[in-house]
Amino acid sequence: MQPSKNTPKRIRSRLLSAFMLMIGLAVLAAGAGYLYLYQNNTYQSLQNLSKELQFKLFDLREQERGFLLVDAKNPHSLADGESIYLDKFQKGQLLIKDLFTQLKRNVSAKELGIEDNVQQAEQVFNQYVLHFNLLSDKIIQRGFKDEGLEGQMRQVAHQLENIKGIDRVQLLYLRRYEKDFFIRKDKEYVDKVYAVLNQLKLAYRGNPNTLNAIQEYERKFERIVSLETEIGLTESEGLKGKLQKSLQAIEQEFG
Repeated sequence: MQPSKNTPKRIRSRLLSAFMLMIGLAVLAAGAGYLYLYQNNTYQSLQNLSKELQFKLFDLREQERGFLLVDAKNPHSLADGESIYLDKFQKGQLLIKDLFTQLKRNVSAKELGIEDNVQQAEQVFNQYVLHFNLLSDKIIQRGFKDEGLEGQMRQVAHQLENIKGIDRVQLLYLRRYEKDFFIRKDKEYVDKVYAVLNQLKLAYRGNPNTLNAIQEYERKFERIVSLETEIGLTESEGLKGKLQKSLQAIEQEFG
């Protein structure tokens, strides 16, 4: 039987089809490989951002603790309102906010459907920063020893001590109860301070200069009590309490 003239054409056609199929499969394989690499890279990027966020947050907590435990009791740091810990805290929180922005833009975050989680974590973080900033501002206003409002009150107290003929025993009780309140944060001592002040005001109501000094001390002390209450007389009250709640929320979000 004679071979058909079309046989070579059919072979070439089949070979061409097979070749095109191989090319198509190669393209699909390359595309799948590229897609895999792309997804793997984006997921890795998301993971790296999350790790960096946790690391930065840990460092931020260190600056927070440093200010509350060290600089809040350091007159030199409170004198001009400058603190290394506060400076590092502010720089650190800006870096973390930038990381949140990157997380929200990350493709994998959208693909995994965790955009709402990222946004919620960011809101929790913003509350933490807000409460810490408010707390640190109040602490600086209050001052310590010769700085801030406490420093102003101490100056008035020294003026009282230098007044000739003033009741020294009453002044000793006044300063003792004042210090007891500062140390123990117990309003029982606030009442005792006011009781002594009332006795002094009554005793020197006929002496304008002495009476003015007593009243000025009273105004400064009242302002400090108000600030201490805003700051928080215990760790669960005032701005301290709000900061603690923010920290608990952060631990739940970031583990």
